[in-house]
Amino acid sequence: MLLYDTPTQERHVTGLKIESTRQLTEEALAQKIRGDSELLVPDNGVDVTNHEAQAGQTLKLEDFKTRLTRCNSGFTFERSIQYPELMGIYITVKDPVFPHENKTIQLYVGGFNWFPHIDEFTTVGYKEEEHPKCDGTGETEKRQIITGVKRGGWRRVLAFLLHKHYITVGDVEREFPSIQRDSRLWFTATKV
Repeated sequence: MLLYDTPTQERHVTGLKIESTRQLTEEALAQKIRGDSELLVPDNGVDVTNHEAQAGQTLKLEDFKTRLTRCNSGFTFERSIQYPELMGIYITVKDPVFPHENKTIQLYVGGFNWFPHIDEFTTVGYKEEEHPKCDGTGETEKRQIITGVKRGGWRRVLAFLLHKHYITVGDVEREFPSIQRDSRLWFTATKV
C-alpha cells in the first residue's frame, strides 16, 4: 500500500480541484457559445439583428396594455421613473404574509421597453470578438457575442407571460394579431 505524505496529498487534491474547475469552466463557456449562436441564427431567414426586418406588426403602448389586461384583468402597468423607456407589469395577489386578512399586494411580473410603439419581434445586438478556442490549443477564433436586446418585441413579453402561466395560448390567439411570417422562435416559445 502506497501512502503519500501530507504535502503530496495536498498537491494531489489541489490538482484535482483545478482540473474539475477547468472542466466546469470549459463546459460553461461551450454552453454560452452554443446559446449565443442559437440566438443569432436567422429566424426562418429573417436576420434577428436587423431592426427593420424584425419589426413586424407594431402595437401602440395603450393598445398593448389593453390587450394584456383583457388576457389577465389582474395586470397593472407602471412606468419606471429612473428609466422612462421601461414599463413594468405587475399583478395583484393576496398578501402571502397575511393570508387570512383580505390584503393584496402588487407583485412585479416583468417589464419591457416601449417607445411610441412596440415592435412584434425582438432585435438583438452583437459584436464580433477574437476568443481562444475551447480545445486548449491556444488558437483564437472570431465569435459573435450577444451584447443585449436592442428592442424587445411584444411577442417576447407574451412568451414570458405564457411560460409563467399568467396568460394562456387561447388568450394570445384571441387578443393579439396572428403572426404574419413563419417564426421558428415564436412557435418554439409558445409550446407550453
